[in-house]
Amino acid sequence: TNSNIDKGTVQVQVTLNNRSDKAVTTDVTISIYELGIFENGVAKQTESKVGEFTQKGVKVNKNGIATFVVDAVELQSWTKDKCWSPDSPYLYRIEVKTAGDTYTARFGMRTFDFDPVTKYARLNGEIFYLFGTNVAIERYYDDPLCGTTPWEEDWIRKLYAEFKDVNWVCFRTHLGHANSKWFDIADEMGMMMMIEPFDVWNHGKTDNDYHVEFDTWWQRDITNMLKLYRNNACVMMWSSGNEVWNQVLPD
Repeated sequence: TNSNIDKGTVQVQVTLNNRSDKAVTTDVTISIYELGIFENGVAKQTESKVGEFTQKGVKVNKNGIATFVVDAVELQSWTKDKCWSPDSPYLYRIEVKTAGDTYTARFGMRTFDFDPVTKYARLNGEIFYLFGTNVAIERYYDDPLCGTTPWEEDWIRKLYAEFKDVNWVCFRTHLGHANSKWFDIADEMGMMMMIEPFDVWNHGKTDNDYHVEFDTWWQRDITNMLKLYRNNACVMMWSSGNEVWNQVLPD
């Protein structure tokens, strides 16, 4: 999804994967639902459908993939106070339905960029100061004293609440990205994230770090990260690595 907050429309890219030995032709219906604000994981209002579009007769060859883009699905009753932000993490849900399958994902109507003149970060067209911190997520996973806390929703919500208590609105997942609960809860609570797939590239810091697998796995790991979290409103930036020695080594 790609939001246009000025027009109140959503650009949608749909990819269909046909794993059968027969070509398939299907209508594809895109529905968008307004969810609103969440509190402790529960929406404070009843969801309502605010947009729909049907693409007729999409053909997918046997064992093939078909991709198409809908430039603008218009949202009913759109106003800019429904933009997603740390102060007002307003959410929507998109549902894509074919003759044989249904896919759903949440997203927020928001934009994030850097002003080309001032270099300031902008959220929804306004200057946005990135007050935040760094979370060494892989060290949480490695620390036996943490146990299962990085997968516990209550613990993640408590952590985010503590961040907000000190006026932090964003953080970077240092040395690797978090599990999906961190993203879903960040969407609901209004935390922004810069996510990082790995520590190093093919020049390592230890004998057994990611550099051993980099050449084999980096493209798949980056691709999977982008596909998994590209709809999450909380994701503001992507990191390509932590201490990447390739930036300073002569080769």
